[in-house]
Amino acid sequence: MTHLPPYGAGDVHRPVVPQTKLQEDFFTWNEAEIASVSPPVFLPPTPLSPPIIDPFPLLSSDLTPRKLKRLLQAPEINRPSHFRHLHPSRSQELTQQPSRSYFSRFGSKSFGRRLDPPASSSYHSSLNPTGVAPLLIGFTRNWPLLLQCVSSYIAAGWPAEEIYVIENTGTMDANERGLLGLQNPFFINSTQLEMLRVTVISTPTLLTFAQLQNFFACNTFENNEPEEYIYRSLYANALHTLRQYRDPSHPKWAHHFFSYDHLTLVHRDAILSVGGWDTHIPFYGTDCDMYTRLMWAGYTQNESTAPATEAGHILDVSTVLDDIGALFRIPGIKASFPGDPDPPARNQKAEATSAAAVMTKDTSEITEAETHANLLSTARRMERAKYARGNGYEGRTKSWQMKQQGGQGEPFYRDAEGFGTGVEMWIETGRAVYSQKWGHRGCDLAKKVERDWDVEEEGNGGTGGGW
Repeated sequence: MTHLPPYGAGDVHRPVVPQTKLQEDFFTWNEAEIASVSPPVFLPPTPLSPPIIDPFPLLSSDLTPRKLKRLLQAPEINRPSHFRHLHPSRSQELTQQPSRSYFSRFGSKSFGRRLDPPASSSYHSSLNPTGVAPLLIGFTRNWPLLLQCVSSYIAAGWPAEEIYVIENTGTMDANERGLLGLQNPFFINSTQLEMLRVTVISTPTLLTFAQLQNFFACNTFENNEPEEYIYRSLYANALHTLRQYRDPSHPKWAHHFFSYDHLTLVHRDAILSVGGWDTHIPFYGTDCDMYTRLMWAGYTQNESTAPATEAGHILDVSTVLDDIGALFRIPGIKASFPGDPDPPARNQKAEATSAAAVMTKDTSEITEAETHANLLSTARRMERAKYARGNGYEGRTKSWQMKQQGGQGEPFYRDAEGFGTGVEMWIETGRAVYSQKWGHRGCDLAKKVERDWDVEEEGNGGTGGGW
C-alpha cells in the first residue's frame, strides 16, 4: 500500500483566513446580516460494535513471499493445472471467437466452495487459465467480508489472476495513500489483495448499484474460449456453462444465475442492446427493470436448479471466519466463527487454530489441515446464523453493514448509520421512479400498464404494492 502525504499537506504552513471574514465573503449574496458563528463540532458516535480485528493474520506476518505463495493457493484438487481435457475444441472458429461475457458477484457477502470431490482423482493437463473469464466483485464497505469472499473463490479453484475487485468506496485514492484505517467502513487493503494476486480497479467516485453494473459492462475483457474438463471445480463448472451458452445454436441469452445474484454469468452485449442499467433506479428495483426489459427483448435468463448446472456451494453469509487461512487448508488453522450457535466438538489435543501456529512452527510438524466437509458445515452454519437473525438486517446496529463504525478524522469520513440512511432514502426514491416508469409497484411486471394505484391516497409509488 502506497503511503502518500495526506490531503492538504501542502497547505499546512499557509496563512488562515479568520472564520468571520470567510462567512462575510461567503454570504455576500444574502442581504440579511449574518451573525458570526463557529463551525459546528461533530462529536463522533459511540461505537456500537466491537472493533474489527485482522481477519487474516497470515497476510500481515513476516513470512517470506515464497512461503506465503506456497500457503496461499487452492487445495491440490481445485487447481486448474490439474484438470484433464475431455476432448479438444469441437470448432476452431468458436475457440477463437472473443468472449464478451463475465461473472459478476453483486456485493461481497458470498462464500464460494467447490462441489464435493470425486472418490478418486488422477489429473494431468496444460490449462492456462489466465484471461478466460473475469470474476468481477463490487465492493463498497466491510473489508473482512470482501477478503473472505475473495479467498473463498481462490480456494475453490478460481484463478486469482482472473478476479477483479471493483473498489467503489467513493474515497478517491485515500486507501491507496494509506489514509484509512481498519475500523473505517470503506477501508480496503490493496496490498493484501495483491499478495493474493487479485487485481483492484477503482471507480472514479461512489457509484450506485445500477451505475456499477454499467461500469462492469464497459470494463469487460475480450477472451478466448475455454476448454472442457471431466472433473470441474467451481471455476471450471462455471466455464463449462459459459461454453454451452457460446454455442451458436443456443438461444440468445443475457444471464445465468448460479445462485441468483450471488454468482451470475453475464452476457455484456445483451445488457448494452437494451440500453444498459437504468441509473435513475439506483438500487432495489433496478434489477427488476433490467431483467424485464431483457425478457421483452427475447433474451433467456436461466437459473441453476439441477445438479448438472450447479457451479458449487455458494452461500450468503454475514459473518467472517476467525481466520480466513482455514479456506486454504493451511495446517493448524481450523474453521470457526464468532457467535457460532453450534460449534463442533474439537479434540483437545488438536493444533491451535491460529496463524501463530503456522508462523512460529515448522509447517512440516503440523499435519492436520481443515477438511472440506467441516469447511462446508461451518459455512452453512454461518448462512443459517444470518437468516436466523432476519437476513442480516436485524436492526441497523447489528447488520453486517454496520460492523465497522470507525474512521472519524480520516478523509471522506461518513457516519456509518448516516450513510445507511442515505442509501435507504435512495432505495425508496428509486422504487418511486420505477413505479412511475412502468405504472406498477413491484417486480411482477408483465407489461407496461397505466398507473395502478391512487397517488393521492397511496403516495408516489415508492412504498406499498409489490415492494
